[in-house]
Amino acid sequence: MSSTPSILVLNATSTVGSKIVAVLNGTNHFNVKAATRSPQSNKAKELRKLNPNVIIVQLVADDDSSIAAALEGVTRLFIITPLSPSDTNFITRILAIGRSFLDLAVYLSAESASQDFAIYHRANEKAVQVSGVSHIILRPTSFMDNTFDSQTPLFRIENNTMTLFMGETKMAHIDTRDVAEVGAKFLTMVTNELKPYLNQVYVMRGSQSVDCKQICHILSQHLLQQIRYLNVSEDDFRSLSIKRGFSPDVIDHFTQLGKYFASGKSADPTPTTEQILGKSARNWNDFMETNKEKFTAVVKPEKS
Repeated sequence: MSSTPSILVLNATSTVGSKIVAVLNGTNHFNVKAATRSPQSNKAKELRKLNPNVIIVQLVADDDSSIAAALEGVTRLFIITPLSPSDTNFITRILAIGRSFLDLAVYLSAESASQDFAIYHRANEKAVQVSGVSHIILRPTSFMDNTFDSQTPLFRIENNTMTLFMGETKMAHIDTRDVAEVGAKFLTMVTNELKPYLNQVYVMRGSQSVDCKQICHILSQHLLQQIRYLNVSEDDFRSLSIKRGFSPDVIDHFTQLGKYFASGKSADPTPTTEQILGKSARNWNDFMETNKEKFTAVVKPEKS
């Protein structure tokens, strides 16, 4: 058995999880373990391309023996959950099982966790905070990646249009690479360096405060296609989300989240990325330079 301690990334095939696995490639002082329910899935196999040394382990959330096996040799844990009613119980159990040997748990929360509608993130944060395990909570704002993500109705581009009820409110979206790099930095810090950050909550926003129309202008420049912003009423946004196939619960949650963003509370950049990594968070141009091809499915050439 290896004497090298391990980092375990939960929900490792998720957007942020896979990026953390990639960032941890080449880590010298830790083995990297990636937890997934289906180790033979294509998404799990993709992780090996991002990090050839990753150890992929099966973890079944409702099976304590599966949790214990995944935690073998682990001293640091990155918690990403799918946001479901069972998350809090799972977090409570995995941290109870690992309490005697985990020296850090990093939980990926959301900036909106302080709001009443964010019931899952708030409950999960509480479970982490009372677990007895030293922890760090990351609260990123909306991801730039949401513009091409079909799983969220907010900020997504469809038919070359972003349809939302944000008006001219500005936001400082975050690139998921910055979230992953900050998370990986915490996971690999030596103990003395880590101490000042323990049991703290860090809000993460990007370096550029822009409104939806400005975002669409930047996307248009990179994609060489006109991307429009259509400002609609909250009711029209709900109707559109129903047509897109989202469930009532999901629509309610994202409508509340959109109202939070529309209030302007996420407009100002935060210094978290620069404080931890020593460099500014990425802006929209940085994001598009790397992710332009991701828009192939959501942006269509204009008809002549």
